[in-house]
Amino acid sequence: MSTRPSGWIWLPLTVAMIAIDQVTKLWIVHHFALYERFYVLPVLDITLAYNKGAVARGRSAYNTWTATWSSASACFLQGDSNEGREVCTLLAASA
Repeated sequence: MSTRPSGWIWLPLTVAMIAIDQVTKLWIVHHFALYERFYVLPVLDITLAYNKGAVARGRSAYNTWTATWSSASACFLQGDSNEGREVCTLLAASA
């Protein structure tokens, strides 16, 4: 039996962060005009903009969610190995 804590300990934090992210995006979409800017700090602002570039081309909402959940599943299945952390970091950076 391993004495190292499981990676599952981070699941509640991960779920909370995803929920906060989605609620924030939904609120901004419903309360901001396109390209409206809200200044949070002198070096940070929030702007409503949509990515219509090559990365978003041909991707439906279904495909985006499928890719997100597939990536998350791969991270959990990979476990606590160093290679797993590198894969998850790469997937997070590309999302």
